[in-house]
Amino acid sequence: MGYGLRAIVLGDGQWPELVNPEIVITKGSECRQEACLSVPGRLVAVERAEKVIVTAQDRNGQPFVVNARGPVARLIQHEVDHLDGLLITRFA
Repeated sequence: MGYGLRAIVLGDGQWPELVNPEIVITKGSECRQEACLSVPGRLVAVERAEKVIVTAQDRNGQPFVVNARGPVARLIQHEVDHLDGLLITRFA
């Protein structure tokens, strides 16, 4: 039998993989243009939290917490949307 896992890999190597991430706290708000490889050539104004606190596990199942703000917070929210089956077109 397989395992149901949700995972986000932020490609810069600075952040660990986020397995089963859950955004537990959001703070602030900002609206910015976002693009997405799933919707080529389209920019959409998206309102997102400026800061997020996320609980997750690493690749070995160890829990940890991420405090992210600015572009990284936006990226995490964008990728969690994908895990939930949502695209930026829902904001259009």
